Amino acid sequence: MFYINDTYKILLIFLFSDKQEILEKIDFGKINYDDLIGLASSHLMIPALYIRFRKNNLLNLINKDFKNYIKYIYEINKNRNKTLVKELSELSQLFTEKNIDHVFLKGSAYIALKRFHDLGERMIGDIDVLVAKSDFDKAIELSQKIGYFSNAEFIFDTKHHPRMNHPKKLFSLEIHNRLLKKKNILLKPEDFLKRKISTKSNLNIPSKIDFLAHTIYNFQINDFGNLKASFSLRSLYDILILKSEINDMLESKHSKYINNFFLISDYIGVTNTNIKQNFFNRIYLCRFKAKTQNKIFYLFDNFICNQINLARTRINNFFRLFTSSNYRSYLLFKIKQKI
Repeated sequence: MFYINDTYKILLIFLFSDKQEILEKIDFGKINYDDLIGLASSHLMIPALYIRFRKNNLLNLINKDFKNYIKYIYEINKNRNKTLVKELSELSQLFTEKNIDHVFLKGSAYIALKRFHDLGERMIGDIDVLVAKSDFDKAIELSQKIGYFSNAEFIFDTKHHPRMNHPKKLFSLEIHNRLLKKKNILLKPEDFLKRKISTKSNLNIPSKIDFLAHTIYNFQINDFGNLKASFSLRSLYDILILKSEINDMLESKHSKYINNFFLISDYIGVTNTNIKQNFFNRIYLCRFKAKTQNKIFYLFDNFICNQINLARTRINNFFRLFTSSNYRSYLLFKIKQKI
């Protein structure tokens, strides 16, 4: 749920405030730990929450069962991420040997960057890797040869090949040929690849400014954050890992998506960029405030956003009828199933 209730406010303070501010604002005796676990879990932030408590020396102030639980989740995640590093290295070596121009994305790249306080701090769902358009089919075929497979029967024009699994690997693999759902010039894959950097472990990751831009655009466009006037705790937590580079990014990249992202993060106290506001920015911020303070407006606004997304999907599918033979085959398959 996005409506900011007391539990949401508490979680924001724990994740983004220093020890002194936490002690001033939080009454530890009145925390509903079940609600806090549920909210932090829904945002995949339990390991980060544990790290924040540990870093601020607050573990002795929280409920013992709660402390044991978040520590347990953190330890599981840390072990998972140790495996992640190994699987990233194996893929990197394979793609490099076969001259596939590639760069790791999102959570995998943040782990490779080693800017988190602890290996177990960030939860990762799968391995995302961008490859050059000319290497896209080759990367898929190579991955299949070493055991990755996808159960998808029909493949449409998306930003990545359907998720691939491996019987002996922990993490799924998503091979991207572009970065955004919309085909636009905000993040050009060829420029992204050209500016990539290599870590000491020989893992290709985005430049720091591209890191920030992709984190923001991925949430704002791919996850509909801008449309819904919402925020992602994980995206906010990620950008603060590169806090010193935010001003450099703001000087080099300009768009409504970046402005709206920081309008919200400034308002909730996570950042302090002082984005210059025009008339439309102020309207957007008023809408955000209304969504966080009024459940009825929140539900109504989300309903409208969902209808907009549904209309876009129907329009896209209409054009797919004429441009994608796979989509036509998919529709025929669905029709036969119903008959």
